[in-house]
Amino acid sequence: MTAKTTKTPAPLPALKNLPLNTIRLDGGTQPRVRIDPETVREYAERMKAGDRFPPVQVYFDGTDHWLSDGFHRVKAAGEAGIKSIQAEVWEGTRDDAFWMSLAANKDHGLRRTNEDKVRAVKAALATRPKFSDRSIAEHVGVSHEMVRKHRLSTVDSQTTGEIRQSAERTGRDGRTINTANIGKAAGAKAEAPAPPDPDDIPLDIPGTPQGTATASGGAPAAEVVTDQEGHVVEGKVADAFRRRHELQALVLAVMKVKSNVLKAVEAKDPLYTDILPSRFQADCGNVIRQLKAAMPHAACPYCRAAGCKACHGRGWVGELAWNAAPKELKR
Repeated sequence: MTAKTTKTPAPLPALKNLPLNTIRLDGGTQPRVRIDPETVREYAERMKAGDRFPPVQVYFDGTDHWLSDGFHRVKAAGEAGIKSIQAEVWEGTRDDAFWMSLAANKDHGLRRTNEDKVRAVKAALATRPKFSDRSIAEHVGVSHEMVRKHRLSTVDSQTTGEIRQSAERTGRDGRTINTANIGKAAGAKAEAPAPPDPDDIPLDIPGTPQGTATASGGAPAAEVVTDQEGHVVEGKVADAFRRRHELQALVLAVMKVKSNVLKAVEAKDPLYTDILPSRFQADCGNVIRQLKAAMPHAACPYCRAAGCKACHGRGWVGELAWNAAPKELKR
């Protein structure tokens, strides 16, 4: 077999057990101001007691594994004497790990302090200065007013004065607009929208373990399949999670179509003249949301994967249904 010589843009992670000594913690991808030793000790005790934790997030550049989410878990595993840890390994660089680290812990794990949030906002502004306040706020998990406040203070600093020179902002839908045009005469022509870069769109869709067979192909005898909450699943429920990558592939396909079409519209290709960019982006966004909503997320908390009305007899539910379930049923 001929080895690959080029990197293929397939941002689907592989679920692996990585030795702790192969995970790089020194790349500046730690998003917090400091590690909390009490949390590390608590996690270590829970790990020793057999508690399961969600996989950490790692980016592999072909040489190094850069940690983006899970610093407390990795340090706790080391303190507990555990040699390896479950990780979702994404194809990407240290910079990718850094950018995604800014979104870590916005809705799970140890709550971020205000210092942590400010640090993440400032880093996001420095990394993506053309992103809109709302786009950065959504990525980091803070209010857009907070982003605006720190953007203004950053503009006034002598080290990042160049931000003032650019009036371009890239929104959550991937469009780039020139904010200098806002409020001008109705006849003024706004800058053409730029197509979104799929690499800059956070998917938030963990992938299928590498080498896992689909339901039709059968599963390895020794395979252990877990849902997105870390619960071991079996039978038809495990089959559904083995096929989760099919929906992920469709999401990526829609994103690629969206990007290609918007590039053609921007280039004024006559074949695409009748396509309205904003409507097309909204339609693609709706398709992507439906595909994500269809993805298996967890074993049904109501019937414990036995099959009931709430899960339509499947034994599993999507993320929306999981989040809506009473907390006491998720234990």
